[in-house]
Amino acid sequence: MKPRCSGSIYRRWRLWWLKYYDNGGRARRESSRLPVKSDAEKLLRARLGEVATGRRPWDRVLTFEDLARLITDDYAANGRRGQARLASGLKWLREYFAGWQASDIDYEALQAYRVKRAAAGVAPATIRWELGALRRAFNLAARAALAERPIFPSVTVSDARQGFFEREEWDAICQHLEPEFQDVGDFAYLTGWPIMDVLSLQWHRVTSGTLRLEPGTTKTGAGRNFPYADHPELAAVIARRAAKREELHADHPVRVHLPRVKSVSSRGRSFGARGLPAIVSFTAGMARGCGGCPARWPNPA
Repeated sequence: MKPRCSGSIYRRWRLWWLKYYDNGGRARRESSRLPVKSDAEKLLRARLGEVATGRRPWDRVLTFEDLARLITDDYAANGRRGQARLASGLKWLREYFAGWQASDIDYEALQAYRVKRAAAGVAPATIRWELGALRRAFNLAARAALAERPIFPSVTVSDARQGFFEREEWDAICQHLEPEFQDVGDFAYLTGWPIMDVLSLQWHRVTSGTLRLEPGTTKTGAGRNFPYADHPELAAVIARRAAKREELHADHPVRVHLPRVKSVSSRGRSFGARGLPAIVSFTAGMARGCGGCPARWPNPA
């Protein structure tokens, strides 16, 4: 068996990686960025010589800031959505990992970050997203042979929506809405679409008895088709909005911005401010005197 002080090399994809130990006995890994084994061995000997003379060759390897820069540039270069959320996630990651070298961010460190964020009351879905962003940064670094990706802890998320409106419950709510808002609520109730997908629907997407949302325009990014001609009640809602549009001579879609209410409880069941529950939130806001809502609704949704 080779002594620890001799270090070792191993192959990852087409390049050779170095593993050696600092004077404190801690393992250090870095990519040689070399495809030839003999060249990698020569570099390993050079690194061992630097360690023996008290130098710190690992100071040249990737840091957390480098990882953050990699994923930020990737989002910008590819026009990815969610750049604002990425910046927010990196803020919390930076608060914990600022000054860390990428080789020091291992499973134990990632698990400690997860525990700290959970203790602060952060939702599991948020923690999973933040760790996912860091995993993506490591993947980019590994692709460029700059670092190895550590094993990440798994975060279980149980965010299935609970509670559903029965017809009589929705009818009871409708009694407190103006006719225009009854239409948008009926549309959301009958289709089950998230509220922003409903509000962003434009007339040119309503064709030949089908509602169509193009890929990239929905909350999930997937396209969506709904054959409303097979649903008389939904067809009646769209017909009413079309008639109102003609009445107002609207040449472009008008969207209503509802008051922002985070959540509302109905008979002991909590709903987030998305999809049909947003209509309930709106009703609750109106009951408290929230203003700023247009009095007309010329859009079909």
